[in-house]
Amino acid sequence: MRSIFVVTLLFGSFLSIHADAEYEAEKQKLRQKAVGLMTECKDKVGASAEDVQALTNKQLPTTDKGFCLIECIFTNGNVMKNGKLDVQGTLQVLDTALSKNPDAKKKTTAVLQTCEKEVGAGGANGCETAKLIAECFKKEAKK
Repeated sequence: MRSIFVVTLLFGSFLSIHADAEYEAEKQKLRQKAVGLMTECKDKVGASAEDVQALTNKQLPTTDKGFCLIECIFTNGNVMKNGKLDVQGTLQVLDTALSKNPDAKKKTTAVLQTCEKEVGAGGANGCETAKLIAECFKKEAKK
């Protein structure tokens, strides 16, 4: 259950999907519950309060530890596996949250597939790869 909160917090933050009020309320609840995992990851990687605040404000952190914060959250949220984007894992985690919104599910699937191709094996390390994935999510969600 915790992984749904995490993925919704980060992935949902980058997707500007127009949805009904019930979906938006659900997304907000999940964001609030994700704070615990963000705190765990912040402490684990030594990220700053500013890194957490950037994510809370739907922005990407600008520090290496901020990128490692994203990597920790993505890995624990089943968005990343073995240092790469895990499309199937992400879709499984988001299935419950997206089941009531076919348009959001379609857009999410398209974004994931595009980012999987674009990011590929990723960067020099997991933190860099997480940054590339998050940047791709943000860019593709605007389309």
